[in-house]
Amino acid sequence: MSFDAYGNFIKQYIRICEHPNFIWQGGEPTLIGVEFYENAFELQHRYNIDNKNITNAIQTNGTLINKGWATFLKAN
Repeated sequence: MSFDAYGNFIKQYIRICEHPNFIWQGGEPTLIGVEFYENAFELQHRYNIDNKNITNAIQTNGTLINKGWATFLKAN
């Protein structure tokens, strides 16, 4: 999925859901890199015009968690 298509999905999902919840799983979701999630979270904030309580959950085996990931997870 292109990032533009993903941005459109985020926008629509936030618009139609009362309590948007993004669940990151499948394979090893940390393989895509922390930059993907930084961009995804930025889109979530951008399209959350009604100030909904958006939650995110990640299921990982933790083997790729490093200082950069730890900093990101703590901040978000």
